Amino acid sequence: MKLLKNTLMSTWDIGLIKLAVGCIGIAIGATWSNLFAPYTTLLFVVGILAGLYAGYVWMKK
Repeated sequence: MKLLKNTLMSTWDIGLIKLAVGCIGIAIGATWSNLFAPYTTLLFVVGILAGLYAGYVWMKK
């Protein structure tokens, strides 16, 4: 079984995925804010590093 498949997505498809992930993230953040509050700095650092890495990979191609 192949889990990851090569697909071609339109801009609207990617936008819809981003909207869904953003809404889920907001819902989790609003519901479990006390659980994630001690890890705010760590989560920001991980997010920034992941974004920088994604930008590096994108610029390299």
